[in-house]
Amino acid sequence: MRLDGDEVDFSGTRRSPLNPWGGLGHLYLCAVQAGIAYNVLDDAIHFVREHARPIKHSTATRSVDDAYVQRTVGAIATKAHTVRSAVLIAAEELDRVREVPEELRRAAGAAASITIAQTQALAAEQTLEAAELLFDVGGGSATDRALGFDRHWRNARTVANHNPRDWKLAKTGAYYLTGEEPPTSGLF
Repeated sequence: MRLDGDEVDFSGTRRSPLNPWGGLGHLYLCAVQAGIAYNVLDDAIHFVREHARPIKHSTATRSVDDAYVQRTVGAIATKAHTVRSAVLIAAEELDRVREVPEELRRAAGAAASITIAQTQALAAEQTLEAAELLFDVGGGSATDRALGFDRHWRNARTVANHNPRDWKLAKTGAYYLTGEEPPTSGLF
């Protein structure tokens, strides 16, 4: 879906004294991961339909009928769907911060920030795994440099490097265990 500038409202999502986390930039990176995961799926489908052969010991005569290949494409599709779903949930939570009364906005902003941190960790993990699975749908021929399938993993890894996932997971755990708000640094 494409949005025009007049259809986007950033009020209440940027940093403010009541919502110092912002989170929109981090959510954007999550959406980029979702896009990469769906591009992996598109490439897997196209490659299987147009180029792949069934695995060596398969009883299928076409790759699209090979149960192993079907399972792998299903796993890639599930990972892409999971990332997209998580991004939409995080976006809804961030959007709701604007609707919360001012006296509750800081707590709502912290909760949204934690949701986005969780989404970033999940998006990086699932997208990287999907990019690796792409090579399982075509065996050695999927590694042909001309296909450029390695770009998906490299792009996902580059986006993931913008945020320290382990640190965010630790701060997420602290939030759930002790109620400690996440830091208001640019990393949240």
